[in-house]
Amino acid sequence: MAIYHFSAKVISRASGSSAVASAAYRSASRLHDERIDRDHDFSNKTGVVHSEVMLPDGAAEQLGDRSTLWNAVEAGEVRCDAQLAREIEFAIPRELDQADGIALAREFVAEEFVARGMIADLNVHWDIGADGDTSAAGGRSRSAAERNPSRSRRACGSLHPVGDAAVQHAQEIGFVDAVGGDDPIHPDII
Repeated sequence: MAIYHFSAKVISRASGSSAVASAAYRSASRLHDERIDRDHDFSNKTGVVHSEVMLPDGAAEQLGDRSTLWNAVEAGEVRCDAQLAREIEFAIPRELDQADGIALAREFVAEEFVARGMIADLNVHWDIGADGDTSAAGGRSRSAAERNPSRSRRACGSLHPVGDAAVQHAQEIGFVDAVGGDDPIHPDII
């Protein structure tokens, strides 16, 4: 039986977070943060089996590059307490194999976020043992996986609204209170 897990968090400078550092960690990659001139290198992190930036219709193609996207978000937000993005994390049912889990995550993110005009940085985490084991235990001892099964297979990503439709949807579901400004890539989210 699948275990339900879904959480949403704000990536905010007020809590000391960086959108670039968060993206590097979630994608297990190395990204350079132009705002603070610092590299964030999480390329030795294991378990990320799929990583992609999903763009809505009308978004600039260059935003498909993770570094360009998150540095643009950082540059567009000037407040010291700016809310840079939302992190959405959800469990992938253990009954699915890796390919089906990735397909499910892509479909969910495409329908629920990208279709509404948000850019999604999707990363699928699948615990892999030192021997390459991706079995039901997720490469861990069975007792550890059974105690916390949602930690073995999950998708997480960061979302950033793009364009009027995304901002309107973000307001409707309570992501933001008020929006101003003319830039569709960096709306002034208050």
